[in-house]
Amino acid sequence: THVLHLAGYSSNAGFADDMWQNYSNNVRGLLYVLNMAKIARARVVYASSSAVYGPAWSMPAARENNEIHSLASHYGKSKRINEMMAESYRDIGLSVLGLRLFNAYGAGDELKPAGRQAPPTWMAAAKREGKPAIIYGDGTQAKDFIHVSDAVEIIMRLIESDATGIVNVGTGVATSFNDLARLIGCEVEYKPVPDPASYQYFTRADTNRLVKLIGEYRFKTVEEGLKL
Repeated sequence: THVLHLAGYSSNAGFADDMWQNYSNNVRGLLYVLNMAKIARARVVYASSSAVYGPAWSMPAARENNEIHSLASHYGKSKRINEMMAESYRDIGLSVLGLRLFNAYGAGDELKPAGRQAPPTWMAAAKREGKPAIIYGDGTQAKDFIHVSDAVEIIMRLIESDATGIVNVGTGVATSFNDLARLIGCEVEYKPVPDPASYQYFTRADTNRLVKLIGEYRFKTVEEGLKL
């Protein structure tokens, strides 16, 4: 009756290393799910990404109805294609909801290759290893970090709702990389951003729609999440 589709290549970094395979995973993968759900008349909740907002916006919180500008990120493009496909299936009666997940971190993230881990994970690893954390840029870039336990709870509530379309799954709070490094207590080494055109310098979710759908929710702070 319900399908939760979270599979896919989930990082902007390295997407172009195998463009054909990564687009195939992200785009064809959801297409198969939507087709099968149409046959089964099942509800689909799938992972989109805050990457669809692109690198151009900064301080305002990102809202679901923001105009989507040209994307340099191929990962962001693949997720935007997902949303457009899902909209087509919604137009023919399928119950489908896309989750614009922000920067999730927590248990399990350490299993990813180092270059694909969320900043709290690789910064904490650098501290444990007695190495400086490499920050690309000046560290003022800021992200909306959501602990995986909060992401799971929110996803389960949304599956059980009748919401369709798109919803942000983020905390509404952005933490700079410099502040994150201070919270973790790691040394920092700064390097130039390797691909500034596609790099997303700021993410912060507008949570108004999310709160309307699931009610008031207390997110874990980054300080709390780092202790779990």
